Amino acid sequence: MGAKGENRLSEKDVRHWLAHMAKGTARTTKLSDGGGIFLALTPAGTPCWRFRYRFGGKEQLASLGVYPRVGRADARRARDTMKDQLTEGHDPVGKRRLERLRQESASGTTFADVAEQWFGKQTEDWCAAHEKRSRAYFENDVLPFIGRLPVAEIDVDMCLRIVKSKERGGASVAARKILRHMNDIYRYAQAKGYCSHNPAALVKELLKKERRATPRPALVEWDALGDIMRRADAAPVSKQVHMAHRLIAFTAVRIGAVILAEWSEFDLDGTSPKWTIPRAKCKVKDREGDFAVPLSPTIAGELGQWRKATGGAGYLFPSPTGKAHITHESLEKVYRKTLALDGIHSPHSWRSALSTLANDNGFDHDVVELALDHQPRKKIRASYDRGDRLAERTKLARWWDTELSGAQRGDPPANVIDINSRRTASR
Repeated sequence: MGAKGENRLSEKDVRHWLAHMAKGTARTTKLSDGGGIFLALTPAGTPCWRFRYRFGGKEQLASLGVYPRVGRADARRARDTMKDQLTEGHDPVGKRRLERLRQESASGTTFADVAEQWFGKQTEDWCAAHEKRSRAYFENDVLPFIGRLPVAEIDVDMCLRIVKSKERGGASVAARKILRHMNDIYRYAQAKGYCSHNPAALVKELLKKERRATPRPALVEWDALGDIMRRADAAPVSKQVHMAHRLIAFTAVRIGAVILAEWSEFDLDGTSPKWTIPRAKCKVKDREGDFAVPLSPTIAGELGQWRKATGGAGYLFPSPTGKAHITHESLEKVYRKTLALDGIHSPHSWRSALSTLANDNGFDHDVVELALDHQPRKKIRASYDRGDRLAERTKLARWWDTELSGAQRGDPPANVIDINSRRTASR
């Protein structure tokens, strides 16, 4: 046998002891290497390294592995590691057991499992359309590649490949949304103890910087807007699409709410016609109450005639192709192709036109923002100022009607000079 103290055994000592154990002539059933580790036979006759130590005033025994798969040097390194843990106040066996449980939990938790848990938490805060779109991104572009992998085994390169692949397909905005969701999913996984790292957080550092968003193109001069209205009247488009275009032009409501508009939302018979859009159909979800849109005389009259022609039930603009309603693309295509306005003006551009011209003509900025149902930039202010200022927005809608209808006829703007009087009229 070797010298007294730690690391006392030689390879010859171990083989000699095992040979005597096999013959039943060994003088001891345990072979000590010093420092708390020794070699002993299991009930099945397998030699195994053990480490004896004390923790919390009690003697504990840890297994270091089977000999000769775990040799003397490996057993000694394991002993030294456990002694360091004891010095730090940790129970080596308890620490090892906890780590094993974590690994088992992580290996049994796939990225798809965690993603589903995270998506489930968003249901109350997201509208149905946003959730459907976000889930579709993952089902098409993420889960087929990493969905079945344990969440703890996914690395930065895997996440980067998914995002870069989406970018190469020309969908850079979608790629960034996917990355943001992956980052949130991994933060959730970390909080749940499924993993200790977040590979998605590092992907952003490997991507090109996002280009600054440029304003959408929009025509904001009366003669140009009047020309659009005249050309649209003469364009060979379906009556449904033409009426949807008119509703957008006179109200500046977002295209999504227009194509989903239903007759039950409209009051055309009162002294102050209006369209009440359910908050669930609006882009801004966290504002109290539905979005009331005053309808000016021109569009209210046209909608009344449209109601007589269509029966006034269901969607305002049912699709001529048999679908429930017309689509975004059916309207966008008229502007891009039929009216040759690609990169110049779109259905959404009417919002910019109304905002620019109304502000230039002295209307109160907050009234214009409310007319467009914009999200208030100052949350504190929004929490106190909850009025819809409908009377002032009705004046704005009638002014817009007068000017836009005049522009369509080719008339010069009626009142664009006296800003002070316009500002007074808007209050």
